Amino acid sequence: MRLRVAGYGLLVSALSLSIVGCQFSSTMAPVSESETRNSQPETIAAHPLSGLPRRHIFLEDNSGNNITILAEIANEPEAQAQGLMFRENLPQGEGMLFIFPDEAPRGFWMKNTLIPLDILFFDASGTWVSGATMTPCEADPCPGYPSNGAAKYALEVGAGFMAETGVGVGWNIAVGGE
Repeated sequence: MRLRVAGYGLLVSALSLSIVGCQFSSTMAPVSESETRNSQPETIAAHPLSGLPRRHIFLEDNSGNNITILAEIANEPEAQAQGLMFRENLPQGEGMLFIFPDEAPRGFWMKNTLIPLDILFFDASGTWVSGATMTPCEADPCPGYPSNGAAKYALEVGAGFMAETGVGVGWNIAVGGE
């Protein structure tokens, strides 16, 4: 009886592999980035330090240039208050996206934040509002970094990001899975 079950299992495995092989042939059309953005969010593990969920964030300008950031999602007041405090590094291509329930002028500071950051503000439609480079605060009172208008989203990334990528006026943000 055991040999018969094992033989049956091998047959099922072989058939499964041949079906999988057919599904992933080189004749399949690639999925476009716009289709990926509008599809169900992929499963991404929570950030190991913060425990916050992560999503891909897409930045795009009017010329079709685009950048993808893997961002921790801070959409609750407690997570927003903590932000990136006490972090010793932020890998390139990663950041933290603050999602607020409404669109309003926003202000950030760098109290207990050890690494320099760029902050990018976007309105409810995802349109660029303003950005700034923020330096760690070494003594109270810490300076504030306000948005230049009403913002719903604030994306923190490593300092130098705006200068390196040219992100600014004319850029938009889209949040994967939203």
